[in-house]
Amino acid sequence: MRALGVPISLLLISLLQCDSNYRKVTCKPIDHATRVIVSGLEPAYSDYSITDPDRIRKILAFTNARPEGSNARYATPVQAPISAAIYDGSNFVGAFGVGSNFFTLICKEGKGARDATQAEVEEFKRLIAPDAPAQTNKDSR
Repeated sequence: MRALGVPISLLLISLLQCDSNYRKVTCKPIDHATRVIVSGLEPAYSDYSITDPDRIRKILAFTNARPEGSNARYATPVQAPISAAIYDGSNFVGAFGVGSNFFTLICKEGKGARDATQAEVEEFKRLIAPDAPAQTNKDSR
């Protein structure tokens, strides 16, 4: 009996360590922002800022509806080619990125990634796309 206990214990420890490599991240909703800096949308565009309150509200509604991701502590971090950094005044409050089939998120609670449908990817790209000059301003960082 005792000889069987050691291998089973080692197996349980090994399985628990696998699960501990992944951590669920849940970002708190962002209630207020004054600027969203978009980068990487298309090669023709440099970084630009969105300051229109209505557009920011729509972006926050989208990101707040998708607050969860997971983070692999030992894996190579996923980096989205397109990102939207969210600011309240000069304070960074979070970031939301998009790849071909995933989202990344950064918030006070941590960093994570999640799968995304093609419809979600297209909707987010539409929300952050450059529009009329009155709605986006060239970033002067």
